[in-house]
Amino acid sequence: MKGEINAIVKECGDIRKSKGWDFGNEPIGIHALIHCEIAEATEEVRRKTPYLYQMGINYVREKYIIDENHPDWRSAETSYTPKPEGQAVELMDAVILIMSYYEAMGWDFEKILRLKMHYNRIRSGGGKNER
Repeated sequence: MKGEINAIVKECGDIRKSKGWDFGNEPIGIHALIHCEIAEATEEVRRKTPYLYQMGINYVREKYIIDENHPDWRSAETSYTPKPEGQAVELMDAVILIMSYYEAMGWDFEKILRLKMHYNRIRSGGGKNER
């Protein structure tokens, strides 16, 4: 188990680099991108869309059904992969951005995750003002 999450963090960074996406030297920019993804997840909730769906595919009872009448549907010959959408996907975009940022900064994602989880485990229940 140990090291598996950091392997995913590295993969997120590798994909980012392969696409030419650069965070630059300004942390506030990446924080804004993460914020935007969370705002997009909130919009999916407001639209009452399924937590997960794909453009051109109807999401029905956890199974994808091709909808050839949908305007975004493409035939299999085009190698088209429908874009995943929904609250779960937008939140995952935020997680991927965070992981990619950790990789760019050289931070140990697992170490910080375990440190924070340990702290949360031992802290008091507290009220809403406790940090």
